[in-house]
Amino acid sequence: MPPTKPPTSKLLQESLRLLDEAIAAGDESLAEIAARSGVGWHWLGKLRQGGIADPGVNKVEALHSYLTAKRAAGAEASAA
Repeated sequence: MPPTKPPTSKLLQESLRLLDEAIAAGDESLAEIAARSGVGWHWLGKLRQGGIADPGVNKVEALHSYLTAKRAAGAEASAA
């Protein structure tokens, strides 16, 4: 029987989308995002490249929390 791929959570999918948006914006590097979100730079790079089959929920939550707060702050600054 071939190996099955673990399901990808909505939180992980959203976190990766936010990460791609943040990198595309160009105001922070991957290393800066890693440091500010409290996850390791190597882990974040591997996650972004799909190299972690089952990332830990605590790290994904930390990344997601940072990126959503960053996005909200950017939206507030644009509205002001």
